[in-house]
Amino acid sequence: MEILKAIEESAHQYDQPDYELGYGIPDFARANMLLQTQQFESGISENSLIRVFPNPFNHSFRLKLFLNQNQDIRIELVDPLGRIVASAPEAFERNSFIEYEFQSLDHLKPGVYFLQVRFVDKFESIPVIKL
Repeated sequence: MEILKAIEESAHQYDQPDYELGYGIPDFARANMLLQTQQFESGISENSLIRVFPNPFNHSFRLKLFLNQNQDIRIELVDPLGRIVASAPEAFERNSFIEYEFQSLDHLKPGVYFLQVRFVDKFESIPVIKL
């Protein structure tokens, strides 16, 4: 994606430009994430950019997710047996930057868990380690 195109797509009125503001005020952090999306090496690189930190974690961890398409997603933390141990809300907007913190995970035993991000037609599983 070209830099100019990313800047245009990051603007607050990109979906509905007008004669006064055009595409609107650009959000350079969002434009940067759009550009990084191209380089992200996952099966959903065209649709989103996912970051999880800290990994490994003790009590909580954060998920940062950038959606650049209108899509329904489900975010769940599952144990190695596939049981859901935590989940995030499901209401997200197009071109939205989501930052969600999975908190109060003290009850989990140390080990490997999987953060699953499910789209309508795609699936991403990110291993996270509980210390």
